[in-house]
Amino acid sequence: ILIVDDVENNCLLIEDDLSSELKCEFRIASSGSEALKILQNWLPDCILMDIMMPDMDGIETTRIIKKIPECHDIPVLMVTAKQEMESFEESFDAGAVDYIYKPVDRTTLVARTKSALRSKEDLDRIKELNKELFQKKEELSSFSHIVSHDLKTPVVGASSLFDLFLMRIEKEHPQ
Repeated sequence: ILIVDDVENNCLLIEDDLSSELKCEFRIASSGSEALKILQNWLPDCILMDIMMPDMDGIETTRIIKKIPECHDIPVLMVTAKQEMESFEESFDAGAVDYIYKPVDRTTLVARTKSALRSKEDLDRIKELNKELFQKKEELSSFSHIVSHDLKTPVVGASSLFDLFLMRIEKEHPQ
């Protein structure tokens, strides 16, 4: 899980709340730019993003993250003190999947993070099954081509033999 917040204590509190419930690796970024650098070398299963940060806010950071193909499906949960409807809407428009208000309620944080992780796991499984299905389709197509090619010769031979039998019968038993 990547936690992005410019206040270190917020990051540590979130990590502490989640680490007691989730056995996973955590990384912390103090800005949107730092988060983007981390994502160049490490892909988390979930990102918890503050909105109000200097330089680049969490909404803009989320927009950029969602444009990175490898990061597109990583769920981003906004964890913020901003309660304006505009920030709420902008967050979801940018690609966030949830919005959690500060001060963070531990139960809500854990439940929503677990839900986002389950959704990510389900999506990853669907992608894997889709890849396997595509591979099986390719194998079946290849097999069908081979079978149709291999059956063509005996069928043509049987057809020719049938034609010979018909000609012989017509010669022996003219009408």
